[in-house]
Formats: sequence, structure tokens, C-alpha cells
Amino acid sequence: MLARPWVWYALFAAYFGMQMVLRLLIGPALELDEAEAFFLARTLAPGYNAQPPLYFWLQWGVFQGLGDGILALALLKALLLGGTLAVLFTLLRGAVPVAAAGVAAASLALLPQVVWEAQRALTHSVLALFMAVCLLALVWRAVMRGGWGDYLAVGVAGGLTVLAKYNAALWPLALLLAAMASPDLRRRIRPERLAVAALVAAAVVAPHGLWLWENGAMGGAGFDKLGVQGSAALARLQGTGALVAALVAFVALALVVIGPAWWLRGGARPAPRLLAFMALAGAMALLVLWVFVLISGATAIKERWLLPVLWPVVPAALLWLWPQIGLRGRRWLGGGIAALWLVAMALLPWASLRDPGYRAADFGVLNDRLDPDLPVASDSLWLLGNLALIAPERRLVWGAWPEGPYLWLARGVEGAGVIDISRGLRPYPVSVTLTGD
Repeated sequence: MLARPWVWYALFAAYFGMQMVLRLLIGPALELDEAEAFFLARTLAPGYNAQPPLYFWLQWGVFQGLGDGILALALLKALLLGGTLAVLFTLLRGAVPVAAAGVAAASLALLPQVVWEAQRALTHSVLALFMAVCLLALVWRAVMRGGWGDYLAVGVAGGLTVLAKYNAALWPLALLLAAMASPDLRRRIRPERLAVAALVAAAVVAPHGLWLWENGAMGGAGFDKLGVQGSAALARLQGTGALVAALVAFVALALVVIGPAWWLRGGARPAPRLLAFMALAGAMALLVLWVFVLISGATAIKERWLLPVLWPVVPAALLWLWPQIGLRGRRWLGGGIAALWLVAMALLPWASLRDPGYRAADFGVLNDRLDPDLPVASDSLWLLGNLALIAPERRLVWGAWPEGPYLWLARGVEGAGVIDISRGLRPYPVSVTLTGD
């Protein structure tokens, strides 16, 4: 049965459909990233905050069809995660048997950032992963076929990848370097069509780029997370160490599962060109990222930032090993990967209500204590997003200060009054201060 493509598409749809249903059933409040998306995506703009705008644009579109609510938030996440596996499966089954392609697509579960964090909390990184997989598929098709339409699609997807997550901009460069490093693929590249694709990508990014230029302080705030240091030598050393630590954490689970079999088998036989290209692109991405760290002086590298550029290493490694492990080994490996997805499904509802348990907060208590006639301002999108969900009629302000008297909300215990919005699981104090004229 697993040799039939429709079975895999049905499995992906069923799993993420169930995850969407579970999201509707658990947690009356929004996670941090959910609240950000809910609050900002109610309007369409060329830019919003330190994150690129594509996720907010897509969420705005879903809101237009389903209305503002948790259903629209959950649907977009499910479509992106399910779409990631479906696109990867479609790409891989052109190079390997259907069952192997299905297990390899599902092997993204060996990345904790996918099987846990992406389903629990991430938004922009989920979109960046989806766009990275789509871009790989389109680049491969363009290299193999070379049509104008293929290259134009690469340009559009490349621009959208940048608009999904800024660090994902390294992925198009890594793909280009990987193609140029392969003599066979390099001969297939059409330089004039590649140049047009680059212009198309630039045109896609241009409106947001102009917004970044005009709103440098807000748009560039995300780069503060890189932890750029003053001492160049020390920063390079710290940045390299941070990159290595993030890389180890990123692939640790995959090494535990796949590593022993790889070691016992003594490596793997030559693989199809697609798998070699995927592995080479991952290596190029790591190299480009390291060069960026050395040049920029960045010292804070987070594991999730590796997701849109290093994800191919796991499915490529699995498929390289696949022909050598035998039928029993394949069943054990496939079963273990399926178990990871199912364990995540079972634990996520519980984790959503525990530490940090943002979905367990009771914003009804906060809303009832606030004067309905006064504007509410805050620098916390978690607070504003959740209030917007339950009280859409309220005037909520972020990034500015209203004229006249208004209520200022902050997470913490400072202020004229403190309201606990926890449901008994962990304290969530919110300070409320009356300010203004």
C-alpha cells in the first residue's frame, strides 16, 4: 500500500488535519507567534516589524476567507507543514521508490525544530521551510528542463523565500553554489535565464526592501538578536562556537537514529544526482552561514535559524542509507519516524498548557478588568493579540502612544495594578497603568 503515492498524500493530510482539530480543542489563548500573527495580519502592509511580511500576508488572506480566529491560524500552519512534506515527497519520488520517498519526507521528524517546535509555536520558520523545499524543487526542475517558465518560477520562489525569513536568503545562494560546484549541473545552467530569475526575485523583494529602508529601526530590530560583538577576533571565535553548538543540537536526534546504521554499514553507495545535490546544497549553506558569522561578528546563532538551510541533510542521509539496510531495517526506521510524529501529537496538547503554557492564560479576566472606553497600548504582541481575539471592538495600539489617557499593559509586576491571568498552572502577572493626559 505504501508504494502508492496517494496513500502518502492522504497520510500527510490526515495527520495535519488532526493537528488542526487538536489546536481548536486546546488552549483558549494564543502562543507568542500566534498572537503576533493574529494582531498584525489583520491588515495588509509592505512591512510590520522585525519579521518579514510573507507569513502575515498569507494569514491575512486566510482571514479573508475564514474570518479572524484560531481556525484560520491553525489552517495556515497545517497547510504549510503538510505542504512541506507533500512537496518534498513529490520531488523525491522522481528519484527513488515511492515508499522510500515517503519515509524520507516524513524523516523531517528527526529534526526537533520540525516535529516539535514547528507544530508547537513557530510561524515564520515554518513558512521558510516550506519555501525552501519549494525552491529546491523548482531549481531542480529548472536545471533539468531549462525552460523560461521554470527559471521565472525560480525567481518568484526565491524572492518569496527571502520574504518568508531573512536568514532563508542564504538558501538560494547555497543552491546556486551547489549547482555551480557540480560539473554536470553547471553545464545545464542557462546564464541569461538565471539572470532574469535574479531580477524577478529582486522585484518580488523590492516593495518590502523599500519599507525596510524607510523603517530601518523597526525592520532592523531582528538583527539585534545576532549578538554582534565589538572585538572581531573574539566575536568570530564565539560565533563559530555558537554555530557548532546549534548544528549539533539541530542534527542530534538524526545522528542517534541514523548514525549507528550509517557507521555499521560503512557509508553508502553512490546516490541519485538529486540526493547528491541536496547534500551539497546543505554543505554549501553551512559554509555560507559560517562565512556570514565571520564577516558579521554574530555570536548568537539559534538552532531554528538553521532550519530553512540545513533541512536537506536528514532526508538525503536517510535515502543514501536506504538501499543497504534491508526490509526489516526499513520497517524499523519507518516505524520509528512514524512514532515520533504520533508522540508529538500526543504530547503537544499537554505541553501547550504547561511551561511556558501561553495557551493556558485567561485573557477574559484581563479584558473584564480593563475600562472599555480607554485605548489599550503595549509593546507585547502576546497581550495585544490575545485581547484582539476576544475583544475585537477594543482600540489596541502597538508601536505608538495614543493621545489622551490610555491603559499601558506590560508583562511583569510593575505598575499601578497587577492582574493575574493564569489558570492555576503558572503565574502570568500583567501590570496595568493609567497614563497619558
